[in-house]
Amino acid sequence: MVLDSQRIGLQFDQAGLLGLPGTQRFSLSEPGFDIPDCSPELLAIAQRGWEDRLRSEYVGVMVMRRFHGLLVDLNAPMDLQEVGIMLTLHEQQHTRLCAAAAQAIGSDLHLGFDLAELQQARTHEPLEEQLWMMIIGTLICGEGVALELLKQSLTELPRTGFCEVLRSIARDEVLHASLGFKLLVETRNSTTGWLTYPGDDWVKGLVTQQLGAMRLRDVVEADEAAFFETPDQADQMRQLGIPNSQDFVGAYHRAIDTVIPAKLKQAGVDLSG
Repeated sequence: MVLDSQRIGLQFDQAGLLGLPGTQRFSLSEPGFDIPDCSPELLAIAQRGWEDRLRSEYVGVMVMRRFHGLLVDLNAPMDLQEVGIMLTLHEQQHTRLCAAAAQAIGSDLHLGFDLAELQQARTHEPLEEQLWMMIIGTLICGEGVALELLKQSLTELPRTGFCEVLRSIARDEVLHASLGFKLLVETRNSTTGWLTYPGDDWVKGLVTQQLGAMRLRDVVEADEAAFFETPDQADQMRQLGIPNSQDFVGAYHRAIDTVIPAKLKQAGVDLSG
């Protein structure tokens, strides 16, 4: 369903195919969800939070499809191409788990998307440059920060079904967040036949640009943060898988300002140098 020329509405449903022979070993099981007794207003905020996660994960499917396509076009090693497919599958599975969580809170799973997010069109830059922009922007910066946010969330959330969804996602994000650094180190320290290292200055410039843009984002809505001002509502939010807003924002900026630069320095690229 097209909402307008720039947005499209998608319905997230299931066809019951994950019970077919051969699918079980590749699929993640959905946990059960217990809903605490809380106000409709609080439920609406939690529902929106899970819909936002669903939306982000589904856009991630399209991003990783583009990543895999560039690997194929550049004749990347076969095992790396296989990992690229794994990343796409992970994002698809994360989408399904987030959809289950959102639906448990009351979502009809009909969400709007920007067409550009779903299309993930390639640019006119050389293929190697496009891939490096994904290695740096998507894997090192984006997935690296996402892993830190999940780690922070899991330290405070009770072991509910909602927390188990985030725990499943976090297990996969370890690979997503480490792959970019591995590719950076390997191409920086040795010559590969398929990808040329663009140089430390180019990498530093792109990282600085990406992290700078991320600093400007509002990662938590003001109306969500308000529900953490009273202990009872804060506890209900955490039971629904929504972590403390202030701590979440703190983890976000700590990842940008400290964690990612430290990992880059360990890989040989010092942003302060």
